Amino acid sequence: MKQKDKLIIKKVIEARIAELQNLLLETHESALQESVELGDEDTRLDTLAGLTVDTALFNKARHELSSLQTQLSHVDDEEFGNCEVCGSEITPARLAMVPTTRLCIHCAQQQENP
Repeated sequence: MKQKDKLIIKKVIEARIAELQNLLLETHESALQESVELGDEDTRLDTLAGLTVDTALFNKARHELSSLQTQLSHVDDEEFGNCEVCGSEITPARLAMVPTTRLCIHCAQQQENP
């Protein structure tokens, strides 16, 4: 992969990491604020239902953040951008759209539709 393409992918990854870090911080602060403001039983139940959804989204965002940080640490590696299955180059456009991917489009399709 060309160095120019790696720099673009690196910027995409860094921007998404910043977004996720802000989202996770805001979610955490919001949950703390809600736990302080709990009132009657109905409010507590509504808050708990919301926390279940928030927890799932929070965990998904943490997982994506971890994957992005791993990808970012490998951007400068020589094999960065190569499919883990077949070894062919993952297109820079695909990496820009799905920066956590480690598979070319062909291998990803093969895994989704065996």
